Amino acid sequence: MMPPRSYLDLLYAPPFRAPTRDATESERQFFQKNPTVAGYAAPDGSVVLNPWRSWKPGERQSVVANEQARLLMRSGRVPQPSFRLTPQQTQSFSGYGPPLAQRQTVAARTLAGDPSVGRTTPQQQSYADRLRGETEPESMLMQFLRAFATPRR
Repeated sequence: MMPPRSYLDLLYAPPFRAPTRDATESERQFFQKNPTVAGYAAPDGSVVLNPWRSWKPGERQSVVANEQARLLMRSGRVPQPSFRLTPQQTQSFSGYGPPLAQRQTVAARTLAGDPSVGRTTPQQQSYADRLRGETEPESMLMQFLRAFATPRR
């Protein structure tokens, strides 16, 4: 697991949250033309979901988590992912832009529980856990407690 910025940050920093907003007219047109796109991390720092999509149980929350993770990585609050991709991931995400964009996709999808990333490496899972610790207050507290916990015999 990646070390936190500082343990006091884990206690006092609020969890990262990005607002979810309705799609603008141009975004609605994009989503209508691209029905497989569930949502995106908008340049204004908000999450925009596809208004034309029928959501399965839990899918909406997964997409919000994915897009919030992307915004968190853009914010500078966490270091950019530097892990290696597996050969399968390299092949699957080759059209997703430069290597950093591919790593961000793998990290965000790993956090969201998206099976499209395939088998993840320990480094990828560790990075996704770091993102989770920045977005979920319970996780932040648990990281703090684990850092100072010592096994008792």
